[in-house]
Amino acid sequence: MKTDRLEYLASLDLPSMIVRYCYPSHTIHWQWLTNVFARLGEPSTKSVTISFDAENRWKAGDPAAILRTLQTYRTIRTASRRLPIGLTLRSEGLTSSQAFELNHAISQLRDASALITAGTDPLACLPIEVRLDEAQRMVVAVDVISSITVELEKVRRSELVGHLAYVLAFMAARYDFDVQARELARIIHEKRLVTRSRHLAASVALVAIPDHPVAASIASLNRLYEEHDHAYVAYLHGLLGSDLPVADKATAVRTFYEEALASLGPERTTGQAAVHYSLANSLRVAGDFVSAVHHYNSARKKDPTYLSRDYFLAELGAALFFRQRYRMSARMYARAHEISPGTRVAICAGDASLYSGHFDEARDYFSAAQKSVDEFEHAEASLKLWLAAWATDFFQHNLQDRFGPLGKVPTWGVLLNDCLDAERYDHAFAASLMICFLLEDDVDIWTTAISITAKLEQVQLIIAAFSCAIWRTGYEAYSRFRDTLRSGLIART
Repeated sequence: MKTDRLEYLASLDLPSMIVRYCYPSHTIHWQWLTNVFARLGEPSTKSVTISFDAENRWKAGDPAAILRTLQTYRTIRTASRRLPIGLTLRSEGLTSSQAFELNHAISQLRDASALITAGTDPLACLPIEVRLDEAQRMVVAVDVISSITVELEKVRRSELVGHLAYVLAFMAARYDFDVQARELARIIHEKRLVTRSRHLAASVALVAIPDHPVAASIASLNRLYEEHDHAYVAYLHGLLGSDLPVADKATAVRTFYEEALASLGPERTTGQAAVHYSLANSLRVAGDFVSAVHHYNSARKKDPTYLSRDYFLAELGAALFFRQRYRMSARMYARAHEISPGTRVAICAGDASLYSGHFDEARDYFSAAQKSVDEFEHAEASLKLWLAAWATDFFQHNLQDRFGPLGKVPTWGVLLNDCLDAERYDHAFAASLMICFLLEDDVDIWTTAISITAKLEQVQLIIAAFSCAIWRTGYEAYSRFRDTLRSGLIART
């Protein structure tokens, strides 16, 4: 059969089956398309051979089985996600001991939550069946739609409920039964259940992230911090990219890494340095810059070679910048630039120098960055070079010590308003830029900045300001500027 035909059938939002009729024997064989792909894997040829065996022959009970499968599909696609999970055991072929152990694990989960029942009606629950295959592996299946197989070799009876709970949570989340998935995560947390699959452990921990103590518990129980593999990365990436408040996110990240540090022991300083460094990066992304700087410092103390790595110095420089430790940030960026000169590092070094009041240094870095062939980098460097030159001139006539901290938005907000009132648009534009580069992507202040440039009648400055505004905010600030221009609030130049 042509592969593209199979792929087309798979793309339909309906369950498909492949049917074969044999005229000489007047027999019908059939398979669900999902089972065909399960057998074939990902096709790499233009056509594939689909084999049918005695198991696929049409039987008297198939119409009822097909109806049940379609009802299960309907439950997955359209039913209320509040339906419980119906968890049952297929006992055919099991020894009495096997049936007892599996039933015991199933009953533990049923007893733990009202969202797990013994139901089998696909109109009233999401039916999931547990069975053993010929190789004595545990199969957890949603009808014939999907299944997960678990190796039970050397698995103790007490571990069965853990394996089953993780598989169920994973399957529930896969079909967007999020309430049920989080309920299973809660059970895992309270009963301190573990799984041998790091992938399953990370997946279930991600399900529980809205309740971050549960997520942290699952990650800890399964020691996800021990190996820097896909499970480790997936959990941290999901945690950092979540909608948790910054404080909760930082707490969860810190808990994860503190356990990693405890597992290493005091003698493994290189490993500890790597964990401190990873924790620092995670805290920086989460917005906890004070703690990030602390752990960057711990990393370089335990492994001094970090101070010769340009990426480490730049990341430490960023954390220091957002802590408003501008002079120290400038030193880190300067060292990073010495090791590996680059446009972005030059711009960052210039920023730190600018806000620390070292305007000549800032001009040198922005001049170097202005050579970039990238349109947006060139525009940003040009705009900041003008800003550094303006600051040099401005503070020759104004005492910097009495002006206020250069890295504080209110400092520049006062100047901006005063200069707009006095129609000193050059000073007003500079003040607005100082705020723009502190807040980075604030649409309102970028709209103000490009509105002021329209009054300066300096073409290159206008082009640079518009380019930076578009880079930082997309076309939102420019769109608002055009609306203001149409309303007549800004005189056309």
